[in-house]
Order: sequence, then structure tokens, then C-alpha cells
Amino acid sequence: MKNISRDWRLAILTAYFAVSAAAMIQMGQPDTILWYAVSILFLLWVLAPVAVLCLIPLWRRLAGIGAAISAIFGAWIYIDVAFIPPSDAQDGLIFLFLPIWQFCFVVLWLAAIALYRWLSLKER
Repeated sequence: MKNISRDWRLAILTAYFAVSAAAMIQMGQPDTILWYAVSILFLLWVLAPVAVLCLIPLWRRLAGIGAAISAIFGAWIYIDVAFIPPSDAQDGLIFLFLPIWQFCFVVLWLAAIALYRWLSLKER
């Protein structure tokens, strides 16, 4: 296995973590210990779709491209919701529902990669 610290997909995951955490702090009330306990769980949920593509050992380059697409889309949505006014009381729900859409993308992306690989092996 290659040295994981040299893998460019970790840079994608780290940048996505930073944007997601900043948006979560901006939209939350980080003055209570309960907020931190709940936000850690939500942060893991938010990072999970991108982490799947970043940490999968198969199809490194194609999975990394999918991770970049998912991370850029997610970061754009989080920045738009957290930092561009006007904000709404329901804006925090984005941390619950956006990862569901990202997981749908991950499943479709991995299925497309598997189909591409299967078709390319079938031609040989």
C-alpha cells in the first residue's frame, strides 16, 4: 500500500473538513459542551460521503475525482448557506440532508467506475 500521507485525496478530505467545520461553527452556538458533542457526530456524518471516496483502496484516481466533485459541491453549498445572507432558522438542516445526496452520488459514481472497468475488461 502506498504511503497514505502522499495521497492527494487526503488533501481533498482535509479541505472539506475545514470548510464543513467552519460552516458548522458559523451556524451553531459553540458556547455549550452539548453543542460540541452533537456537532462532532454531525461532522462525521458530513465527512462520510467524501471520506468513502477518499479512503477507498480501489480505483484511486477515479475515486479521487469523484471525491473532488462531491467535496466541491458540498463546500459550495455549505459556504452559500452559512456565510451568504440571508440565513434562515432551518439552514442547519443542510448538515442532515446534503450527505444523503452525496451518498447517492457516491453510489452512482462507484457503479459507473465498476461498469467502466467491467466493460474495459470485457473488450480484452
